[in-house]
Amino acid sequence: MKFNQEVTQNHPCLLNCKCALQNIYDIILKDCQDSTLLNHFIFFKENTKMVISGDELEKCLALNENKLKSVDIIFCITVNNINKMVLVELKLNKTNSGNIKKVDLENKIDGSKKRIGNVYPIYENYYFVFYESIKAEATKKIKNLFQNSGKYVVLSHKEIQPTFF
Repeated sequence: MKFNQEVTQNHPCLLNCKCALQNIYDIILKDCQDSTLLNHFIFFKENTKMVISGDELEKCLALNENKLKSVDIIFCITVNNINKMVLVELKLNKTNSGNIKKVDLENKIDGSKKRIGNVYPIYENYYFVFYESIKAEATKKIKNLFQNSGKYVVLSHKEIQPTFF
């Protein structure tokens, strides 16, 4: 499974919301509280990867509608020649997983799914990215919230690039 930039940047949800197409590094930069850890994202700084900013897409589309929650990053991957959309929520501003609520995560996933529509299927897993230092704690929390459902996956900040890009 690999990132498909062409499908991502030509997704129909961007037709009237070009501003939602952003470099992944810029989105990470907004979420990252510890600038010393930005070195782990140098790949994205040096290799422009344009993705859909869920927050910017929501700002654009919600002008005349109720505002929905959204994940931070949306992009297309190609799996066995099938394009699928991946939903990623960055939790780089968290120092622990104690204040993460199931309903908040579900609302972000549901809101993002509504905004991007069903042109391409949604990939079966939803991803939450935490710093390596709290990955184990966050994994336990997510598993507890979603009754060990394997479709809610925690990645460390070091894993996002090799997993998709």
